[in-house]
Amino acid sequence: MFHMTSHVMLHVMLLLLVAGGWAQTGVEYVLTQEGVNQIIDVVWPDVDALITTVIIPDCTVEVDSPLGTLDITLSQVTIKSLDITPEHIVASFVEGVGMNGGASEVGATFALNWAWEMQNWPYTSDSGTADASAEDASIQGTFALGMDQYRPHIECTDMSTDLGDVQIEINGSSYAWFYNIFADIFMSTLEKDAEAAIDMVVSTVLMDELNTAFLETDTDIPIDDSVDLDMRMMSPPSIGSTYLSEAYSGMVHSPMYDIEMPGFDPSPLPLVIDSSPIQLVCDAMLFDSLYYTYYMEDMFQGVTKDTNSGEAHDFLNTNAWMDQVPALYDYCPGCNMRVRTNTTDVPTVSMAPGAMLVSSSMLMAVDVESVSASEWVEAFTLSVDAVFSVDVSVQVTNITLTHTPYTFDAAMEDNHVDGLTSDDLEWPLVVFLYEGVTPFLNSWSDQHNFAIVEIYPGVAITDPHTFYSDTYVMVGGGIGRMEMMEQ
Repeated sequence: MFHMTSHVMLHVMLLLLVAGGWAQTGVEYVLTQEGVNQIIDVVWPDVDALITTVIIPDCTVEVDSPLGTLDITLSQVTIKSLDITPEHIVASFVEGVGMNGGASEVGATFALNWAWEMQNWPYTSDSGTADASAEDASIQGTFALGMDQYRPHIECTDMSTDLGDVQIEINGSSYAWFYNIFADIFMSTLEKDAEAAIDMVVSTVLMDELNTAFLETDTDIPIDDSVDLDMRMMSPPSIGSTYLSEAYSGMVHSPMYDIEMPGFDPSPLPLVIDSSPIQLVCDAMLFDSLYYTYYMEDMFQGVTKDTNSGEAHDFLNTNAWMDQVPALYDYCPGCNMRVRTNTTDVPTVSMAPGAMLVSSSMLMAVDVESVSASEWVEAFTLSVDAVFSVDVSVQVTNITLTHTPYTFDAAMEDNHVDGLTSDDLEWPLVVFLYEGVTPFLNSWSDQHNFAIVEIYPGVAITDPHTFYSDTYVMVGGGIGRMEMMEQ
């Protein structure tokens, strides 16, 4: 039987590099500028959460006041929030390098403790809290995109924050003159520290979080008990003036040994094939490689039979064929039936308008079991050339493949039923394909759901659509939080 998993559909595209020795890869992610903006919008809550963990260093300043010389200490300075709205974010690609990103009209709020003490008698002191806010801050940065340990890597090469005008509210002081002194200290010393802290959050903390998440991504992914996939990024991203493209390649293989696929010649994949914020482009030949691997693992075989406590399916009892195929009924009246299917050659993939087609040559043996007997006896065997139309759909992070018989031809290979001809089996063949083989394919695929379109932990493709060309299949869509899509 065809064993097509949802995990395989994305990641098996990688087999060609190792198998054929080519630098060309079989799967690409393509991100447009709108996609970058959406990613910023989606991941910003993570940045905001990181900001609250950053502590700005304390500072103590000696100043003159109407009371004399004071030591003023500002402590426990924290960034409470950094508010950036998507409409004020500008992101652009730097060809061959990475991204320029900037945000204007940024809102920032701070909280801190203050205390002062006279250096001389009578050593008067006071303390309290203060809040500061900026409504027109700006942040600018340049990010280089590359590869580290076969995974994506991002590095901030330049970062600059300008808080602009800062409003200050002091709590706890009854001295009017203290406000101006406090404001001067904040502007001359603490504002620079706050700007540096914001730069550090974006350029260091955020980069560390992203790169740690990338490095924790497993590049050797088990598809099932029989097949693993090498999911490595084999070259740095390709960055143009309007897009970012990440190409992956790998090898579908048995956990016990490699199965190399001969004679495959991948062709270059297209870039930015529509205006979707993100696109996943998969070469059709990579699906061929999946079938090849499973075929070499002897996994393209299966049995369709009754499993419901003796209650036979309608088409799995000779009573169902009493009128349409009387020779089969006469051969074994009221007998249970089973259909054994085994491919005789490697299934192949081709593209048609609106669908992916999988062609397979198989032997379909029909056995019968009499009511009184306990052993199965072969009734007849058909040689079948079938083509299945495969619809690709995405549910949150899972790619599901739905198979439907498209065309088929059959010839009698072995026949133990007197009076039975190939013409008699035209309708049974349709039923066997639709009611036996196809549900098996689809139920097997449904049991293997994998997060294969997860862009970043918790972030995946939204509102996906599928496009088929004569050489590739593309899944395009937007970018959003997984928990929102699962509701």
